[in-house]
Amino acid sequence: MPKVTRVCRVCGKTYEACRSTDKIAGVFRWQDVACSLECGAEYLRRVNEARHPAPEEPPRAENAAKRKGKRAAKIPVSTENSVETEADSGAGGELPSAS
Repeated sequence: MPKVTRVCRVCGKTYEACRSTDKIAGVFRWQDVACSLECGAEYLRRVNEARHPAPEEPPRAENAAKRKGKRAAKIPVSTENSVETEADSGAGGELPSAS
């Protein structure tokens, strides 16, 4: 059988490819695209990465808060009329007297 010279798709070296008739549909054969098993594994990793990209990370909460702060108008908060709660007053269950 005549030998075919191919170029490795990973490292660029030329290699003699075996023209086997034992091709099975859907089975990856590194000899068809790469000069070695290592280059074939790297090629397959790159192809899988291109076909199934990693999901993007959601924005961090601190970055989202910074962006919200830039867009939203700031509303001043007044603490003059705040009501004292049980935890703040230190009293067990008593309400503050209005005297």
